[in-house]
Amino acid sequence: MTQEIATKNQQQSGEIDYAAQRREEAKSADVMQFLDDYVTSWAKAANIAEQMANTDYAGAFKGKPADLAAAILEAATLGIAPQQVGKSIYVVHGTPALYGETALSLALDAGYTHEKVEYTPEVVQVVFTSPAGQQYPVRYTFKRAEREGLVAQNKTQYTKRPEKMLFWKCVGEAADQFFPHITKGMKIKEDIEQSGDEFSKRPTIKANAARQDQSQERGADAVRAALEAKEKQEPEPEPQPEDDQFVEDVKNALAELTSPEEVTDFMNEIRQDTEVPQAILDLGRTRWNELQEK
Repeated sequence: MTQEIATKNQQQSGEIDYAAQRREEAKSADVMQFLDDYVTSWAKAANIAEQMANTDYAGAFKGKPADLAAAILEAATLGIAPQQVGKSIYVVHGTPALYGETALSLALDAGYTHEKVEYTPEVVQVVFTSPAGQQYPVRYTFKRAEREGLVAQNKTQYTKRPEKMLFWKCVGEAADQFFPHITKGMKIKEDIEQSGDEFSKRPTIKANAARQDQSQERGADAVRAALEAKEKQEPEPEPQPEDDQFVEDVKNALAELTSPEEVTDFMNEIRQDTEVPQAILDLGRTRWNELQEK
């Protein structure tokens, strides 16, 4: 009540709250300074990216200077040097994510520790401990992975190395719940790769055809032509089996690819033109898992 009377008296007397005005001006100045600093930071990151994008240090960002510049800025907030960005950050489902080893390294540098209490094909339990001694146990079982559909989506990985797959699920949960301030809220690459459909769960970034190697271009052209031919066919009242030639084109194109990144880019590219049948998505996922093992 007293404050209301004081305010009314101030308004009636024509007085101005200069203190409040200065606070607003300071807030605006802070915003402008932040934007100025960001512009400067972006320019510096872009300058580095322009040169680094042509090297193998760029990793998945090779040939993509703008994406690399953004990744360099993101990495800088985590204390990651520009030359380490290609080995630390990867884009999954159109979302930048940290490699699991990078996330663990950041946590260790901040004083966190982890201990594998159980590490079997059936169950992995890891206890994470903060510098203050607070503990956060995470337990992930093979049965849980089956229930969540992870095993079905990653059959090769869960058959050959189930312990490691379960371990990265534990790390991903700890990064989300226990030390997100260390990773700045970034997800773990190995976690989100197996947690959803590699090619169809989320929108993807359109691949630049000019940046694909010749083998990918040939494969994508063949698949695209097959897709266009299928679209021109008259719709049938009964479901028809998959076009054998279409499947063969995809198999041949995927066989020419030599890395998981190339498979992801290839699948993203053909998805831009039309809806890709589930059988083709399965082919892409299988090839991606095979190359991941190498």
